[in-house]
Amino acid sequence: MPTKISFSTAPTGNISYIYNALGQKVKKTVTQTPANTVTTTDYLGGFQYKNAGLQFFPTAEGYYDFVKKGYVYNYTDHLGNVRLSYQDINKDGAVANSEILEESNYYPFGLKHSGYNSGNLQANYKYKYNGKELQDELGLNMYDYGMMLYDPAIGRRNNVDPKAEQMRRWSTYAYCFNNPLRFTDPDEMSPYDVHINISKEVVGTTQIRVIGSENVNGAPRTMEVATYAMTITDDVTGTTSTYYVTRDAPVMNTNNPSAGNSSYNVNNAAFEPKQETGTYQGVVDSDYPRGTDLPAIALRNEKGGTGLAAEPMPGAERKNPTEANDVSVHVGGVYENPNSSTGLSRT
Repeated sequence: MPTKISFSTAPTGNISYIYNALGQKVKKTVTQTPANTVTTTDYLGGFQYKNAGLQFFPTAEGYYDFVKKGYVYNYTDHLGNVRLSYQDINKDGAVANSEILEESNYYPFGLKHSGYNSGNLQANYKYKYNGKELQDELGLNMYDYGMMLYDPAIGRRNNVDPKAEQMRRWSTYAYCFNNPLRFTDPDEMSPYDVHINISKEVVGTTQIRVIGSENVNGAPRTMEVATYAMTITDDVTGTTSTYYVTRDAPVMNTNNPSAGNSSYNVNNAAFEPKQETGTYQGVVDSDYPRGTDLPAIALRNEKGGTGLAAEPMPGAERKNPTEANDVSVHVGGVYENPNSSTGLSRT
């Protein structure tokens, strides 16, 4: 654990840390030179002080902002990443755009997207990726995991893993076996698995954009696809969260764009085929399935067969008639080999 970090290039200065006997951080002091500006942060059982003034303390749903005298609610994903922080300032039971304090979207290893997220109206609250505190003073931009500082720009820790001898196939500086979408490491002692289960049964539908396709007005075409329930269980906390996902990513087939006046050809870039080889293509028909007004994908294999649906990979364990383990969520690219590790995760 670092006790002092010095910066020789602008902005110059240093950051010093004090820990208790259990290795828990209790104080951080940031000194910026040549102005000799000193900022202290005290950590007292969740209560966080800045220059001796109480800033906030955590709650089950987020935190209480002691400065603004109000509750802030955090929306987190299955990895503990804080994705949205908001308040109901006027207490009308709805959240307006003006009540959103910060929106955060991340690259897989934790670097925050820039250019389109909402502004940050909670500058003193820096708990973001995996719920860890971002150390951004003096341009450090690393997350504090307790046993290490983690750099999301390169996906590596700043020190040797304390249990490196138990994971000899991996770099001693690696984070979450280089798979942060599946594993978490809340105390940086050892990665923990996140189990993902996707229902075989369709639970609903949603509209999704057809990539590379626009209508006569220049607006992107959308189509209706099925949604499935994705249940995620964390080994560490034992908590379970449920999300709704699609298994389709329609992409316009530029080699054969038209299949008639009322339909057009697409490739499904995220469909998991039943066979190990072969790329599945489909036709988007304006009246498929029959009796509806919304377009949908009718998947066809290389022999022209239809009726394909989301299925578990070969050898998957069946939990019950509607659920199966060993199912992957695939993002991007034409998926041709179900035994590949490409995708979000699998149990």
